[in-house]
Amino acid sequence: IFNAHEQIRKKMIIAAVALLASTFAVQAQEVHPRLEVAGNFSTNIAKDASGYSVKDYKTRPGFRVAGAVEVGLLGPIYIAPGLAFQQNGSKLGDQTTTLNYLSVPVNLGLHLGLGGLAVSLEGGPSFSYGVSSSSTAKDVLLDFQNGGLKRFDTGVNASVAVHLSSLYFRLGSDIGLTNIYKQKASEESLKNASFYLGVGLRF
Repeated sequence: IFNAHEQIRKKMIIAAVALLASTFAVQAQEVHPRLEVAGNFSTNIAKDASGYSVKDYKTRPGFRVAGAVEVGLLGPIYIAPGLAFQQNGSKLGDQTTTLNYLSVPVNLGLHLGLGGLAVSLEGGPSFSYGVSSSSTAKDVLLDFQNGGLKRFDTGVNASVAVHLSSLYFRLGSDIGLTNIYKQKASEESLKNASFYLGVGLRF
């Protein structure tokens, strides 16, 4: 009886190890790192002290460099944590403000094959930190360096990508949820907003 129980225990251990190994093998096939570069077109969504929208902020062109790792969850569904360097900011009259952020998006995605092509859709929260800022304005700037703007920002982002084998093209947007003014008068607010178009490689 003891030998029979010992043999059953060994078989159960072997089966568990085999199942664990096969699980890791499947998961390894579903892990896809990627890198991309994009043009980023940003502006600011602003309200004055009375809560009225300020329409004078115009789009500022910049760039975005990002990487992420797609980890398969169930079928075509995956999660994609990443890291991006992104130039935000805006134009106001003849003055241009640049706000450089390191951003950590954590997206839920769906990857679908369409014949020789594939399409992926993603969306989720993003958490950003302002690393530097600059402006062409001559007066005192409300930027990161002098403490006028908050460095931390949270937002939501969404994107769609078209894949040609390992090459893909992505169109996305990132909308800030945080009022980045440190000192504000009544309903005054300033939020980041951008959309980007880029190309990348998925491995």
